[in-house]
Amino acid sequence: MSLNEFVAQLRKQTLRNLEAGLPPDEGAFDEEAFRKAKDRGKPQMGPFRFEPARILLDFLYLKGGESALVLTVAFESPERIVYMPVPEWVVEQVWQGDVQGSYHFDSEARELLRRFESRLEPATNAENFGPPESFRRV
Repeated sequence: MSLNEFVAQLRKQTLRNLEAGLPPDEGAFDEEAFRKAKDRGKPQMGPFRFEPARILLDFLYLKGGESALVLTVAFESPERIVYMPVPEWVVEQVWQGDVQGSYHFDSEARELLRRFESRLEPATNAENFGPPESFRRV
C-alpha cells in the first residue's frame, strides 16, 4: 500500500468516528480538544502533514461566529516517511505546464543520481519536514 493510500484510509476511518461523535479508535489526540470539538457538530477534513515517523491529520470543527477548532490526530507511521525532492534534472516547461526529464552525459547523470540518493538518508531527509515551501529542488 502506498503512503497516499494509507493516509486516505486513515482519514476516512478517523472521519467516520468523529462524525459519529466518537473519538478516533487509533492515533494520539488531545482529549480536551476532542470534547470541545464534538460539541460543535460534525467535522470537516483539514490538511495533513508528515514527519519522518508520524502522520498528522487535522479535522476542522466550525461553528457560526466562532473561530474554527482544529483537532489533530497523530499516527505513528508503519515505516519511515521520506520526502522525495524534485531532482535538478527535471525540466519545467511552464508555458505548456509539462514536467520533463533532461539529457546529461553518463558521468553527470550518475553524479546527479548519487546526490539525489544522498538526500534520502534519514538525517538529510529530515531537513525537508516542517513548514511547506512552494517548490523544492535538489
